[in-house]
Amino acid sequence: MFCTANGYSSDDIEFTSLGVSLQSEKINETTRRLYILNPEKQLRAYYCRNKKTSKKCVSRVLVDSPPADVTDFSCISKNLDLLNCSWTDPPSYRFNNYTLTFDVRHNIVHPYCTVKSTSIGTRYCTWDSLSLPRYRQQEETYYFLMKTCNAIGCNNQNFTVDHYSIVKPDPPANLKVVNIEPHSVTLKWKISSNMFDLLSCGVEHIIEYQIAGIDNVTHFHRVDSSLLPSKNKREYTFQLSNLPYAYMQYEARIYIKTKKAVKREFWSDFSYVVFYTASERPNRPPETIAGAFEQAVWQGMRTIYVYWKQIEKYEEAGANFTYKVLYIQGDKTFPIVSPNKQKSQGYVVITDISLKALDIYVSSSNTKGSSLTSSHMYIPSKQERVPLSLTSFSKLAHENGTYQLFWDDVENVDNYTLFWCHHTVSHICSGRMDFTVLDARKNNYIIDLPKEYPYQFAISANKGTSSTGMVWTTCDISKDGFVMYRIPASLHYDPPGKTSLRLKFQMGCALQNGIITGYDITYCPIALTSGYCDESVENMHMYISDPKQMDVVIKNLQPFTTYQVSLSVNTVYGKKDIEDGTAVFTTLEDTPTSPVNIVVSNIKSDSLVISWDPPLKSNGIIGKYVIYNYDKKYYVISFRDVSKRRVTLTGLQASTNYSFTVQACNIAIGVCSNASPDGGILVTTKP
Repeated sequence: MFCTANGYSSDDIEFTSLGVSLQSEKINETTRRLYILNPEKQLRAYYCRNKKTSKKCVSRVLVDSPPADVTDFSCISKNLDLLNCSWTDPPSYRFNNYTLTFDVRHNIVHPYCTVKSTSIGTRYCTWDSLSLPRYRQQEETYYFLMKTCNAIGCNNQNFTVDHYSIVKPDPPANLKVVNIEPHSVTLKWKISSNMFDLLSCGVEHIIEYQIAGIDNVTHFHRVDSSLLPSKNKREYTFQLSNLPYAYMQYEARIYIKTKKAVKREFWSDFSYVVFYTASERPNRPPETIAGAFEQAVWQGMRTIYVYWKQIEKYEEAGANFTYKVLYIQGDKTFPIVSPNKQKSQGYVVITDISLKALDIYVSSSNTKGSSLTSSHMYIPSKQERVPLSLTSFSKLAHENGTYQLFWDDVENVDNYTLFWCHHTVSHICSGRMDFTVLDARKNNYIIDLPKEYPYQFAISANKGTSSTGMVWTTCDISKDGFVMYRIPASLHYDPPGKTSLRLKFQMGCALQNGIITGYDITYCPIALTSGYCDESVENMHMYISDPKQMDVVIKNLQPFTTYQVSLSVNTVYGKKDIEDGTAVFTTLEDTPTSPVNIVVSNIKSDSLVISWDPPLKSNGIIGKYVIYNYDKKYYVISFRDVSKRRVTLTGLQASTNYSFTVQACNIAIGVCSNASPDGGILVTTKP
């Protein structure tokens, strides 16, 4: 590239591009040359600039090559209604011009397609039945001719497309269910007329179904549809059989593709239909097991909770599902009962039943009838249950859903049954109950359950036909902070003394050694106005570090004071409060302290007035005050007037010395305080 300086020298001019001065060669006194060896592809402006006048002249330079090959040419036919072929531009610094057409039987079709462009730079052409040229739907192979040109040159390419392998059909139409059985349905649908009339190779089907509430939402069961005809002018019919559950919601989906298509993108979108299978009677009764009952006796009659493991929801098989419970006592058959659906489908309550043995039969039932078989449970009489006894059953819960269970050994049992369900305050399994049988030699068990819910547990000891029935955990220690509920921790105490109390307690927990590390005892005087700890006095604490120590003497208490004492348990998982672990007691009365602030006033020759304040610590009920002159009782204020604490002493002698003291007396224990701490009040009457 050359640049000549008109009227100036070659030293006054330079080449620039993109604001940068470029190195150039001086040819003569007025001309310079810019030479770049092997330049990169570019479209760029170069300037010849007069450095003295700042005038410029510009040359635009294009360095390029003829268009590269299109490498991603592809086509898709939408149900043989519209053919769309698309590609992306090869790299180029100038706009590529395209002409695209196809030949039919070696004849090039005109006019050329008008190439369009999307917002993301994809080029495409489309043909349909109304376009010029029109879409040839029955051509099995398309031969496309593409010419790509830019400022440098042109590139010709040919593309061969297997037409019927790139057709994406419309979804099946009019999909419906025409016959419904408990485990099968008949499906009917149609394919578009284009697929039947124009597609020589025919179609293939995918048929699949999903079970609502059971299958993952992304999972479908695929069935064999290979026997369906590739073409069918009328409706297709298919029996979807071997459906596992009656009275269950399903979704069926059907896709089609041409037989020549091999890529997933050429399967049609799916058509779907949702249906319920028909009902049938339940296939089985619920599971029962020895000991699955809980009972209470009142006035010689029993109330019994009878439990079972509910069948799965998908096994109910029909509307209005419930359980029917028949119970027989001796030769008497009682009316069938069903559970209260508002509470739970997992148990029934039998009331006002005698202490004799019971046979329980439980079946599953819906509108189609009851299961052909029933589960049986035997509930022993009171006499049969006497030899068996389970007194302690404890639970240790961990945050990860692991539960450790402990219980006292029961002699001469065949096995234990362990029950569990979601935790409720009432210890009634309102949801689903599960159970397992444990060996008679066991007295502990570890089980892992989902950590999203807290669980409660019961256990029964079984021997032959006899069983204790369900015994709920009586001790519950939970790492996640649940309150320890229904712990048989009893607080007792010996008769209180004046300043001390012996507290006794008993834990009903069957736990491994080391779980309980000690006991915290907190006690405080109670405010008379509220019944709670007196906030003006600091709470007092004692700690027992020996888990086997079950009593302690609390000392330094105040006489005639009501205290509240509370027990909590220290465990390896932290401090646990105990429900009902509180007792209230009152210490005995004691000798009161002496009255204070004794004052003598209004002294006359034969009388004077004496007053005082009550003792700082009455240590009981003050029943009387006694006034002494020296060591002789002079005056007594009885219980009726004890609140006055001001009297006039009369009958005194004039000009006489007196020494008065006041004693407070606890009437309940008959003891009086010592003389006033200041000694007698010395007084001389007037003349």
